[in-house]
Amino acid sequence: MPLVTIDNVKASQELTQHLIDLGHTDIAVITGDISSPSTTQRLQGYKQAILSSGLTVQPQLIYEGAYTLEAGSAITKEVLLAKKRPTAIFCMCDETAIGCLYALKEHNFSIPDDISVVGFDDIKFAKYFSPALTTIAQPGAEIGQQCVEVLLDIIDGKEIKKPMAILPHRLVIRDSTGPVPDH
Repeated sequence: MPLVTIDNVKASQELTQHLIDLGHTDIAVITGDISSPSTTQRLQGYKQAILSSGLTVQPQLIYEGAYTLEAGSAITKEVLLAKKRPTAIFCMCDETAIGCLYALKEHNFSIPDDISVVGFDDIKFAKYFSPALTTIAQPGAEIGQQCVEVLLDIIDGKEIKKPMAILPHRLVIRDSTGPVPDH
């Protein structure tokens, strides 16, 4: 089956590495549906970045969720109850991250002074939320355009020359990430 996507593993590695470069070693992750290929790929990239930095993957920091505002908010409340609170949270989608930011603000956390948050997708609202969300930008319009072209070729009975197209992503650093807090 033809596929037009980004390299989710590499993008997730870059996003996690950004947090590690800021000094974060306890990075929680809120996944999407664990049966989704994008979720498993993003989780793989997260783990690879952790391990390649000489850190240990902490299973208690991996929270299975969904790509929704509600999941981000609800699971963040679970994260805040952990015995050892992480200093950063990687949400596998921007909607989840916005729900996470909302829950953190509800509990009077300052972002990124108390905790850093990152998302994935770079939806329009990501840069307008306060604080603006650090995220991975996907070329949505180009992905859509190439998908339509492939679909039209299938409808016309043409041979698909490139069954898989991997398009470039971009790390967008905004205000939701900062160095590990002193306290």
